[in-house]
Amino acid sequence: MTSPTSSPFPLRMPKRLREQLQAAVDRGGKSLNDEVVKRLERSFGPDDALLQLAEVLRPFFEALDEDDQAILIAAARILAKNRRRPASNPPSSPK
Repeated sequence: MTSPTSSPFPLRMPKRLREQLQAAVDRGGKSLNDEVVKRLERSFGPDDALLQLAEVLRPFFEALDEDDQAILIAAARILAKNRRRPASNPPSSPK
């Protein structure tokens, strides 16, 4: 029986992937379902490397005044936006 916050979802997967998931469960997980849900939730959360980078940069960021923090955030957004742009469509140069 499913809880009101979850719903059944039949899933086909390669045998090798299921074996890897089962091995993870055997090493200390609760159930195959819990392992799949945990991994899916993690895939939508922040990357561990990103969290480590944030911790390293935190003292630098906190030492900045509010204006410089806003400038740094704006610059990071521009860099992220340009990073997602396809290589065949480079950003236009300023005029």
